[in-house]
Parts: sequence; structure tokens; C-alpha cells
Amino acid sequence: MSAEDEAGPSQVADADTSFEVFLYMYDLSKELAKTITPTLLGKELPGVYHTSIVVHGMEYFFGSMGVVSCPVGNTNLQAPDRIISLGRSELTLGVFSDYLCEIGESSYSGTTYNMFHHNCNNFSQDVALFLTGNSIPPEVLEMPSEFLDTPLGNSLAAHYENIMKDL
Repeated sequence: MSAEDEAGPSQVADADTSFEVFLYMYDLSKELAKTITPTLLGKELPGVYHTSIVVHGMEYFFGSMGVVSCPVGNTNLQAPDRIISLGRSELTLGVFSDYLCEIGESSYSGTTYNMFHHNCNNFSQDVALFLTGNSIPPEVLEMPSEFLDTPLGNSLAAHYENIMKDL
């Protein structure tokens, strides 16, 4: 049984039509993390990454407002520091939009955002797996736990959690 038979003709692009999927990586520290984390944390973190998925001519990301999209390159973060091709997807924009609506109302609503445990990188990972079956780089996914495994990171995370409770 072909993928089209399983999903139905409206859910899969034509056999010769697929869409490239990109991961956009923005280092929010602008490389400062490489310089200061050895002193502050006792180990070097390569960056403080915000990620988004680019497909179908739009950029998709997750934050405290939930799932957000904008035309490619129109975030307020300037140009991405790194662009990685995650592969190709045959899923149409309609199927992808339905998926985004579903997760945007459940696991990726704005109220579920947590800087350390459920953030833009988790969103990018889930969307990448949905679209391509490929993962984003492990160092991006492991960054929060690398930070939290330090005394300063643990302390700042506890402070963050207390602030978020009061909001």
C-alpha cells in the first residue's frame, strides 16, 4: 500500500512534489555564551538557541504566545546563525496546518511554554519528526539540561519557576 493510499490523496503531495524543510537556528547570546559560560557554569555551552521550522514559505516557532508563523526571515531575531536542511516532506500545507492547529490547542498552547522544559526547540523537534522523520541536532535539544545540570543553572531555573507561578 502506498503512502497516498494510507493517507488519502488530499494528504500527500504529488509523487514528484515535495517540500524542503529547514531548521533555522538563532543564537540568542550572539556567541557570548561560548565566552562566559565556562566561567559562570564551569562548562562551555555553544550558544543559547532559539529554533524555528521553515517550510511552505513560512517560518513556524513556539513561545509564550503559542505557535506562531511569519513569512521567512520576518522574525525580530535578524538573520539565523545557522540553517540546516532537515530533509523533504510530501505533506501538503493543508495537512501541516491541521497538525499545527491540533498541537497549538493542546501540547503547544502558550500556557504550556516553559523556557527549560517545553520550548521552541521541543516544538522544532516534534514538527521536524512529523514532517520528515528526522531529528534536529542533539546539542540543541540537550542545551537546557546542560544548563540545568550546573549549580547556577539549577538556581536560576528555580527562580524562573517561582516567577512563572506568580504570573
